[in-house]
Amino acid sequence: MALPTKKTLTRGKVSVRNENFERVLVDESDEELALRQSLHNAYIENYVENTINSFNTMIDDVHKSFDWTQLVDTTLTEDSQKKFTDYRANLKKYEYLVLLLFFWFIFWGWFCR
Repeated sequence: MALPTKKTLTRGKVSVRNENFERVLVDESDEELALRQSLHNAYIENYVENTINSFNTMIDDVHKSFDWTQLVDTTLTEDSQKKFTDYRANLKKYEYLVLLLFFWFIFWGWFCR
């Protein structure tokens, strides 16, 4: 997985509707190009943080969807629920460690190229 890099965007075409409501391509204005460039730069600057947040959200969603021990009508005792909650907390720490190692390898490869 390669990290995206900053680049200077060039003027392009924009799809707009004409007076007959038909799609036509027109040259991009300076304001549109500046906006697109600023969005691109923000994407590059926040890429790693957004990727980590995406992974964290995905992990949290998976945990919530499979965490049947926290339901009201579960047949587990309170002691068993406590043990399972502790297990899940330790598992989550392990998952974050795996993510940190994953991103460390990505950055190591990126810096050593």
